[in-house]
Amino acid sequence: MATRPPLQYLCLWAKLTLWLGYNALAFRSALLSASLDDRRAEATDWVVYALLTGYFLITLFTGWVAYYLHNRTTGFRKGWETLNIADHLALFRHSNFLDAFEGSGIATRESMIAELGTAPRTTPVHSRADLLNGGMASKRWTKTTISSCRPGSLRFFPLAMTKTVKASPPNTISILKTISDTGHILTVRELSNLRYNSVFGIMRSSAALRYSIIAFVCLVGYVLALSLVKPDTKVFTIGVSPNITAFILGYVVTYVFSLFSFFWEEMYLFAAITEPFVGMDKPEGADADQALLLNYTGSPRFIAMFDAASRGHWKVFRTGVYATLQRSLPIIVGASIKIFPISPDRSEVQFSTPLSIVVIVFMVVYLVIIPYEVFEAGYSRHLPRDCLVIADLLSWTCCSSILRNNTITLNDDQLEEKLPPTNPLDTRSDPPHNEKWHMEARLRLAQQRFSMGLIRVSSRNGMYMVGIDTSTAARLYRPTKGLRRRIAGTRKEGNRAENPETTYKVAGVGKGSAFTVINASEKSHAASFQYEGTADLLRSVMPRDLGEVV
Repeated sequence: MATRPPLQYLCLWAKLTLWLGYNALAFRSALLSASLDDRRAEATDWVVYALLTGYFLITLFTGWVAYYLHNRTTGFRKGWETLNIADHLALFRHSNFLDAFEGSGIATRESMIAELGTAPRTTPVHSRADLLNGGMASKRWTKTTISSCRPGSLRFFPLAMTKTVKASPPNTISILKTISDTGHILTVRELSNLRYNSVFGIMRSSAALRYSIIAFVCLVGYVLALSLVKPDTKVFTIGVSPNITAFILGYVVTYVFSLFSFFWEEMYLFAAITEPFVGMDKPEGADADQALLLNYTGSPRFIAMFDAASRGHWKVFRTGVYATLQRSLPIIVGASIKIFPISPDRSEVQFSTPLSIVVIVFMVVYLVIIPYEVFEAGYSRHLPRDCLVIADLLSWTCCSSILRNNTITLNDDQLEEKLPPTNPLDTRSDPPHNEKWHMEARLRLAQQRFSMGLIRVSSRNGMYMVGIDTSTAARLYRPTKGLRRRIAGTRKEGNRAENPETTYKVAGVGKGSAFTVINASEKSHAASFQYEGTADLLRSVMPRDLGEVV
């Protein structure tokens, strides 16, 4: 049984603070109640206490984060923050456990945790000062320099080998228990179902339906409110106490509109994370700038939006604009409703006509763009498993030539004379080889294009796995029958079309596999993609076709 991953309290408190921030906007809209006679405003007691509590927790968390991150050692070189795919892969260039990930590209997350293990405890490991500075390592994994590698190279290996690593042979790579995976024969159609299996929950049709219904209900509510008010005073009377009125029309209504902030922030994050994979899904693949070096999550919102627009990544740009404009909607909603207490059991409510029209326009636009943004991308942003952790990247790149090959030849003959062929991810301790820009420049000079498809398993002849490699090394395929028409058809390799019934021997599916393959039967895949975060969907796939899956 898999060990439960440790709680990340920093992330947990960050989510709580985000939720408190949205609630603060809702409480502020219910804070004041006005008087029709002398134009005075009175504060609602329970709202004041709620706001004080929320702001106290936010302030406490902000101070704790500042203290927690002050002079905190990350274990990385200066300027080597792991922001893009290449930054992560550079850490594992000389790892000796890449074979352990073979076949995990189409595995469920639970089986990966059970096989590779979790790391609830940490042990400090000190290595060369120019590489690591008091870095932390788990009870199974750590990082240090290896004498058998290029001087100054970074290498990960199990912590159990820390005392004997310098004596280990250079080609030692399989540290975890041996995987006796015999593979299994799959057709291109079945592989397509596995390759395009998963997508974030925010991109499912159920999410589009749910938020479209919320937008429609809000639209109808504001239209009815404007039609029921008195034409002369723009006020209508309700037989409810002022406190309850403030809670319903102040807090609840504003919070409902704040739900769209969650939607667009998640949509923007999804677009930013999956944009490198969109380029790698194209027939010609994507160059380093559009794939391994692409990053939108580590930049301020407006800078990321500008970069996305300049690169033609319009989904990232659009969702960034929506998420930015959405921040003003709860404020507009709160200002559009005014509550006037008349007696302990009666209240009058006034809707501002101009602001209400603005809210109605927002909802009409949302009814159009929410379904569009969910369905527009087709399956180009679908992955075998959601890209959430470093292990996901390793599961798709463990057999990639950029991790396995010692050299990557430059395509420019003149450059080859000046710069000997080498692997761009090889980093040394001497400048300028130890600087991030140097690695990025060599990766660009390699002029390789990267694609996500079917690649050869390096340690087993005749076997393949779903992963990322150079476009010349990856066998690519598109979904065929049962998927959307806009990306239907066959994948051409040269002048030969890839038959959907062509078979390949795939690692990670056979009886000896240590992983459980994701659930992507053709019937469920054609109807709607399954979200891999749901526990009941993490079961064996296509038992009739694949046989027993261990």
